[in-house]
Amino acid sequence: MERPGWTYLNFATPVVASTFTWLTALDKPRPALERETAHPNSALRLLGLAFEREAGALGCLAELAGAIANGGAFRIGEQTVWLKEALAGPPAGREKSFPLRAIVVEAESLDYFSAPFDRTAKTTFLSRRAVIIETSSRCWDLVLVAASG
Repeated sequence: MERPGWTYLNFATPVVASTFTWLTALDKPRPALERETAHPNSALRLLGLAFEREAGALGCLAELAGAIANGGAFRIGEQTVWLKEALAGPPAGREKSFPLRAIVVEAESLDYFSAPFDRTAKTTFLSRRAVIIETSSRCWDLVLVAASG
């Protein structure tokens, strides 16, 4: 029986050092629900992943994706993988115990974060206004980037 996540490929040699990477088949899309939920954080779409590694450390991942790191970033499908040199330094936050620094999401507005939340800070990401939601050293952070400005 074929089920999502049951058929996957992992690697004997790490694709990204200190990170367990696996690939799984993309699920067949389900029909969209009639209604969409409005989220107060106004998240629109996933932009990509920010790693705290140089191009050489992510070379296997770029090669696997058939991509070339250009300007400190490369694409996997519609997502961008940012390397350490593409960032002016990682967004403010805790040191991570693995190379994935943050998941980067575009938000229509950052107004939801105008009031201070615990472990949330205003920052910039590639010269765009952003908010970082910090987690622990064992988890990736979430960076919400303003859709405009």
